[in-house]
Amino acid sequence: MDKRYAQKDITGFEKRVAELGARKKAITKKCIVNAGLLKAGKSTLFNALLGERVFESDVIRATVKNQKREAEGYFLLDTPGLDANAQDTKEALTAYAKADAIVFVHNLQEGEFNQVEIDSIEQIGSLYGDKKAFFQKTILALSHKDQVEEEYPDICRRIEEQCEGSIKGHFCKIVCVDPAGYLKGVDEDKELLKKASGIPELKEALRTCILNGVDLQSGRLQKEKGELIEEIDDAIAGLEKEIPKGPEISSAAIDRASKDMKKRADKVIKEINDTVKLPLSRTSSGWDRYKCFGREKDYKEYRSEWDARSAGKAVIEASIRSIAKAVRGDAMDIVSSAEDCISFEKKPKGIQDRLSDAYEEIRHTALNAGVTISTNFTVVLRDPEKASDGEKSSVYRISRSELEKAHQELSYVRDRARNIDTADFSSATRYAEKESYNLYIDYDIRTEWVKGLFGERMKDVEKYHFDAGGAIDDISFDASDIVDDIYSRAQEAVESAFYQIKRDLTGQFKELTDKMLAEMAEKKEKAEKQEQEIQRKAQAIQDQIARLERCRQAAAGL
Repeated sequence: MDKRYAQKDITGFEKRVAELGARKKAITKKCIVNAGLLKAGKSTLFNALLGERVFESDVIRATVKNQKREAEGYFLLDTPGLDANAQDTKEALTAYAKADAIVFVHNLQEGEFNQVEIDSIEQIGSLYGDKKAFFQKTILALSHKDQVEEEYPDICRRIEEQCEGSIKGHFCKIVCVDPAGYLKGVDEDKELLKKASGIPELKEALRTCILNGVDLQSGRLQKEKGELIEEIDDAIAGLEKEIPKGPEISSAAIDRASKDMKKRADKVIKEINDTVKLPLSRTSSGWDRYKCFGREKDYKEYRSEWDARSAGKAVIEASIRSIAKAVRGDAMDIVSSAEDCISFEKKPKGIQDRLSDAYEEIRHTALNAGVTISTNFTVVLRDPEKASDGEKSSVYRISRSELEKAHQELSYVRDRARNIDTADFSSATRYAEKESYNLYIDYDIRTEWVKGLFGERMKDVEKYHFDAGGAIDDISFDASDIVDDIYSRAQEAVESAFYQIKRDLTGQFKELTDKMLAEMAEKKEKAEKQEQEIQRKAQAIQDQIARLERCRQAAAGL
């Protein structure tokens, strides 16, 4: 808050309003103030107006403080000279601010106005805001005329030119005065001296000046009131700008975000627990995959059934070798997949990625509420061998014995998969003879030119073909059974450890989200305190504005 709008400044405004009110009530008698340079004859002139020597006067500087005396229905306020020093000038200016009429005394022995007098007239006139009002209430008293009888007309002409040019204003009355002659007339009871002194003329001019035209004191009060109201308005406007609008992040927004974050976290954990099964992968789950590694038919023609059958068995034998190789590769892939499910070097497929995505979703929920979460994603597979004492005590820790058991059983499965060969299948003869359609021999009879002892001749010839599709199907079924067995054994080997890992990862995620929610709770508490502080500051400023508005109303009513 700006210093000028502090409590003490509001108190200052209130005091100024009270002072203006007191001054307004105190305006019962008009106040006449003299002005002019040092030794212009101001004090002597006011003594003449009083008809007695009240104000001190001398050839040296006598008046250093404003002095007030009551005269015929008004007050006379004698002031120090304007050209003595800065302190005297400051003292005199405080008197001009209280004047209902001013008598500006000029010593004709000095000639026309000098620059100090011109500047002083300008400065005194500025106290009233309206320079015209100043001249309507200011009488120019020319003293020491008897000392410049010959130069008097010329001096008066030059002063008039200065009023037209430099000063840009005309005094309401110009009177030549001889205060010393008036006092001598008083002392000697000589009416002619008093009348010739110009003092009676000055008194009449003062009465006219005070009664007619603007009221200088009321005008000054109105001017000061306007300035004071303007300052109060500025203070109110400044305070209104200082009213805090509210925190960047509201506690209500943080609370809503926290509830949404918890709901999202619980949903993700439930989803993983309910839907994520052991992600053991396999190339295919059906026998038809392995058919492509065999060859069912041979479109070559054979001259005898035996030749066709022999060729068919050779194809079945080759298919057994190809399919056995494919099964061995698939089985080893299954074992590798099972190892990945419980590996600390590789993440379980799907779980950690899903948790990482969920973390980002939850973090963005906080960001949307304006809160930056500093808790980092820390969900990782934790090797029991490398766990700290604190981690070992966690309820979500993976059992080392369960993990060792899984690796041991998986080792057996790996050996079984590595050793898959043609011996795991039946012989080609058995596959060929298992069913009549396993190795089907077909023939047709054609008429062809055949070379003989007596040359070429047309002859009916038998042509044989084979179809080993049934045998290949049986081999593929057996292959699928072998792979299913490897899959089941691998799944059984790692299933328990995997679900412990899943429970550990989701447990870590819960711990992580609990930390995030705790961080949100801290942010909420901080926001609530900030809101309370803002509310307190806003109320304090509103109270100050209310005081200033009451102060303004009081000033406006003056």
